[in-house]
Amino acid sequence: MQIRISNVSNKFLKKSHSNLKVTCYKEIKKIALNPDLGVKKIGDLLGISVHTFKFENQSFLISYRSSDDFNLTIEFIGTHENFYRDLKKYLKN
Repeated sequence: MQIRISNVSNKFLKKSHSNLKVTCYKEIKKIALNPDLGVKKIGDLLGISVHTFKFENQSFLISYRSSDDFNLTIEFIGTHENFYRDLKKYLKN
């Protein structure tokens, strides 16, 4: 499976602490093995799935698109606070 990480997600990962970065990559590998792991969204976010995980008592979310069995695009990674608002703003641009 080919995994593509968006510029916004890449920037988040570069700024993150090394332990969080390792945890994010582990979660991305889990998603790659099972793209149906996340919750499929409807409405404004149709076509997007979101996977939630905890790191040091804080919730983080990874939004992604799985177009077929061979392509996975990580769209946005962030904390739960204002995640969906920021995701919608990112997708509009």
